[in-house]
Amino acid sequence: MQDLIATISRLIAEMEQIATHEADFGDLSMRQVLYLQTILTLERPTFGDLAEKLNVSKPTVTSVVQKLIGKGYVRKEQSPEDGRVYYIVPTAKSQAFAAMHEATHQRMAGFLTRNLDAAEKETLAALINKALQG
Repeated sequence: MQDLIATISRLIAEMEQIATHEADFGDLSMRQVLYLQTILTLERPTFGDLAEKLNVSKPTVTSVVQKLIGKGYVRKEQSPEDGRVYYIVPTAKSQAFAAMHEATHQRMAGFLTRNLDAAEKETLAALINKALQG
């Protein structure tokens, strides 16, 4: 089982690395990808929201977000209600990244299920869901 998981992890990493370089997103580290995915999922989180979701400190979030700002993936937007609060807002560049990332996931799903019939695909999905429930 460990060998199977290692192989799948390697394939995912390779597909994502190829996709990020082909689509000119090679400037992102894996950590920055994690932060960007989380920001996109949370939709305009504050720095505190992101720190809580990732279970890291606010200074850690600030450091990574500043790099994402510098690379053009997000921007800060001050809250009109509370000037101390800033939202992390995805840019068009991050939306393009999200589309590429989703396409990579679809390619990976297709790769993993290409030799399976419909019943086998349903069984695989059910087993993965069961395993992920803990």
